[in-house]
Amino acid sequence: MTFDDREVEPMEMLATLASAGLVVPPTGDTDLRDITKIGPWNWASTDRIGHLDAGDDLYMFHVKAVLDRLLEGGAMFDLCHAGHGMNSYGLNLVTTSGPIAAFIQHGWGGVYMDPLRQRFRINATYSRLHELFGRIAEPDAPLRWVLLYSEFRGVCGVVDLVKYASGRSLDEAYLPSLSEPAMDRDDASLFEDLATQPGLLNPPFSGEPAWRFSEVH
Repeated sequence: MTFDDREVEPMEMLATLASAGLVVPPTGDTDLRDITKIGPWNWASTDRIGHLDAGDDLYMFHVKAVLDRLLEGGAMFDLCHAGHGMNSYGLNLVTTSGPIAAFIQHGWGGVYMDPLRQRFRINATYSRLHELFGRIAEPDAPLRWVLLYSEFRGVCGVVDLVKYASGRSLDEAYLPSLSEPAMDRDDASLFEDLATQPGLLNPPFSGEPAWRFSEVH
């Protein structure tokens, strides 16, 4: 693959998202030029381990498959649109930056989708991720915290990857305040809870003392 070839597929991803009116999610630890097209609306980082399955792993929100992949391979990026039928489709993202990873799923597509509302929701979440990754205090710290959010599977929580890797169950690896799935919680509260971890994030800029993740709606 030539240098020029490495630029084509990431640019196609950017163009596809732009044409849909969607914010480009942060690629985090993955160089944009190391992202390749796996299939229609599916882009992922190139590595030695292989890719998560867009349907079985990402669309079905198979949390353990993603956690195991993060433990085995570390830094990664995967963005795909997958689903079935007339209305069951999700835009699914896995991305990592230093000590934080995120596995995020929003509804996108289908005959009953409100496209304006969903654009607002997706763009707000991806904007929060950009801000979160930009505020990481120690970008070279090992991966530990995994944000999990699916707006139509009732998942909203943060997993401590150290606890999960030690053999504890998935339920035991959640942060205590986020141990139960919650359909009524939005991702803003998830980001706020993660921000309480001591030393994980730098404080907001001095000109924004009252800024909070939840102020973006």
